[in-house]
Amino acid sequence: MATEKKLNIDEMFQKIEDQIQILEREDVPLEESLTAYEEGMKYIKSCHEAITSVEKKVMLIRENGDTDEL
Repeated sequence: MATEKKLNIDEMFQKIEDQIQILEREDVPLEESLTAYEEGMKYIKSCHEAITSVEKKVMLIRENGDTDEL
């Protein structure tokens, strides 16, 4: 399997939207719907992890602009 580049949060949101569009179609076979759902959940999990990481970094910024290592 080829190594996928790490997506940024905006790209992950777009991937989630792509999967939602597949799921909203009426002509999608069950197997394809399941695959789209699984892919969407994978992107949601990755997006959640990325947002949590950013939140932790923001919380560690001091008033003088220094940051602490996580």
